[in-house]
Amino acid sequence: MAFMKNNNTKFEYKTELHQEWLGKLRDFYAEYKYIPTYDYMGQTFGIGAKSRVAKLIKLLKVEGFLEDGPDNNLMPSERFFEVAYTDAAVQAGEFTESYSQTSGYMTVLDILIKKPSITRIRPVKGNSMSKKGILDGDMAIYEKRQNAAVGDIVIAILEDSDEVTIKELGRENGAHVLIPHNDNFDIIRNKNFRIEGVLLSSFRTY
Repeated sequence: MAFMKNNNTKFEYKTELHQEWLGKLRDFYAEYKYIPTYDYMGQTFGIGAKSRVAKLIKLLKVEGFLEDGPDNNLMPSERFFEVAYTDAAVQAGEFTESYSQTSGYMTVLDILIKKPSITRIRPVKGNSMSKKGILDGDMAIYEKRQNAAVGDIVIAILEDSDEVTIKELGRENGAHVLIPHNDNFDIIRNKNFRIEGVLLSSFRTY
C-alpha cells in the first residue's frame, strides 16, 4: 500500500491501481482533449463513488499530474504527459534478454521541442532525403527561422514555384545550394529559395 500525505490527509491507493486509473485518464484525454467528469470517471474507470474519485483527483493534484484551470475546470499539467523510459537499449541484432526496469519519466515534448513558439510540423513528401533516414510520409519537426548554417537540414521554399522541399543546405562557388541525400536526385543549383526553417527531428508512425 502506497501512502502520500498533504495537509494531514492520507491517501490509501495501491500504486498499481493508481497508475491504472491515471493511464485511463491519459488515454481519455488523448482521444477527447479534456478531463472527464467525476461521474464519468467513477462509472467508466471503475473507481466507484464520487468521494473516491475526489480522493484520486486530489492525489493527482498533489503529485502534479492535474491542476485547476479557469472556472475550476481540471486541466492536465506538464507531468500528465510524462512517458516512462528506460536506459536499457533496444537490441537490433540478435535477441537478448530485455529489461523492464523503468529509469525515469519524460515528456516527448522535452525531447522534440525546445522553443514551442517557433516550432512547426510538416509532412514529408518524397524520398530525396532517404539516406538521412527521412522518408516519404514522415513528419518533419522544425524551427521556423530564416537563417541556417551550411550542413543544416532545412525546409526551403523555391521562389519560382513556391514548392516546399527538405534538403541539406550546402555552398558551392560562393552560392547556397540544396543537397539531397538520394542518388536519384540532383543538387538544386541556380535557383532562388528562402529558408522556412531548420529541421529538429522527424518521426513516423506504424
